[in-house]
Amino acid sequence: AGRIAFVRERRDGWLTNLFDNDDVDDKDLTSVRIGFRLQPSEAVSMVLRADYSKDKGTGSVFKATKPGLANDIGGVSPIGRRDAINANDRFTKDTRNKGASLRVNWDFAENWTLSSITGYRVHETADTGDLDDTQLQTAYFDNLSYSRTLQQELQVTSTSVEGLDWVAGVFAWWEDADATLDFPFPLFGIRPLTLSDIETFSIAGFFQGSYYVTEKARITAGLRYTKDDKEFVRNFSLIPVFSNAIDTSSRKDSAWTPRVGIDYFFRDDVMGYVNYTRGFKSGGFNGAGRQPNYAPEYVNAVEAGVKSTLLDGRLRLNAAAFHYDYKDVQALRIVQAGSAIDNAASGTIKGGEIELTAAPTERLGLRIGLSYLDARYDEYLTNDPLANNAPVDLTGKTFPRSPEWTVNAAINYTAPLPGGGSLD
Repeated sequence: AGRIAFVRERRDGWLTNLFDNDDVDDKDLTSVRIGFRLQPSEAVSMVLRADYSKDKGTGSVFKATKPGLANDIGGVSPIGRRDAINANDRFTKDTRNKGASLRVNWDFAENWTLSSITGYRVHETADTGDLDDTQLQTAYFDNLSYSRTLQQELQVTSTSVEGLDWVAGVFAWWEDADATLDFPFPLFGIRPLTLSDIETFSIAGFFQGSYYVTEKARITAGLRYTKDDKEFVRNFSLIPVFSNAIDTSSRKDSAWTPRVGIDYFFRDDVMGYVNYTRGFKSGGFNGAGRQPNYAPEYVNAVEAGVKSTLLDGRLRLNAAAFHYDYKDVQALRIVQAGSAIDNAASGTIKGGEIELTAAPTERLGLRIGLSYLDARYDEYLTNDPLANNAPVDLTGKTFPRSPEWTVNAAINYTAPLPGGGSLD
C-alpha cells in the first residue's frame, strides 16, 4: 500500500519595507511526503516514510522598538508603526528539511511483538537580512545552520498475560548541529563571526504496563531513564580586532521520569481517567548567542478527564483538566541581534478543554472545541535588553504563545461521486 501528500502554501508579506516599498515576512512553502506499507510475511510488516520541504519566504524580520546607534547618525526607523520597517538589506530565507523513517514489526511469538524504529533527518537554513531597521548600511546578518539526526528505537510489546499489556524498550538519538552566525557592521569596520558546533547523544530505557485490576478499572505505570551527553565548541572572531577565541564545554544530564495513571470504565463507551507524569528536557548551549549554558527543565503534570462515545457512535464528548508545575523553565529571549535562553525558576500551566464531535447523518460531521489556559511564570528574574540590561522581574507574566481562550469549529460534508469515491 502507498500514500503521497503534497502541500503548497504561499502568502504575501504583511509588513511594508519603506526603503523599497516591497512586502516582507511572506511565506513560500512546498512539501511532499510519501509512505509505503509492506507485508513480506504474515508475521512481519514494515512502514517506510520519506518527506521533503522547502520554505523560501523572507522569514521573520528585525524591527526596531526604540532608537539605536543607527538612528543617532541619521538613520530613520518607523518606530511606533506595526506594519512597516525600513531596511536597505533584503531579507531572504531558504529552509530545507528532509528525512526518512522505517518501522518494522515482527510478531515472533503469539502475543509478542518486536518493533524497530529507525529515523534520519537533515535540516538546513540560510538567511540574510538587515539588523538596524534604517536606510543606512550599518549592520546586517548572514547566517547558516545545518544539522543531522539519527535515531534508533527497539520495543518489545506483549499481551501474553491476561489483563496485562506492557511495552519495554531502548531509545538512542544522535545529532550534530553546526551554525555560522555572521554579523558585519560595515560603517564601524568590524565583523563579529561565530562558528559553533553542538553534538548530542541521548540514550534511554523505558517500561510501561497497563493492568486491569477489575473489569472496569485499569492501572498504568511506567518508568523511563534518560541520559543526555552534549559537547559544544564555539569559535568567535571580531574581525579585524581578534580571531579564534575558542570556547569548549560539555554537560551530562540524566533523569528518571515516571508515569502513573488510573482509568475507570463507567460503561463500555464512557471512561474517566487520572494521570501523573514527570517530564525532563536536558540543559544545553546557545549557538546563537554568547551566554552561559542553561540547566535542565522539569515538569510534574497531572491530568484528569472523561472520554465518551454516545448515541451508537454518532456523538463523542471529551473533557479534561490539567495542571503542569515547571521547574527551571527554559525561556527564550531576543537579545539585540541574537537570542538567549534563561532558566526561569518556576512556572505553572493550568486549564481545561472540551471537545464535541457529532455525526447527525452519515454524510454530515460537526466538531467544536473550547480550551482555557492560564500559563504564568511563578518566579522569573532576568535582564531587559531594551533597558541597558537592567534587572527585570517577569514573575506573574504569561508564557509566550499561550492564549487564554482558544475555540475551533468545523463542518464536514461527504458527497458520493458517480462511479465510486467521494468529495469532502
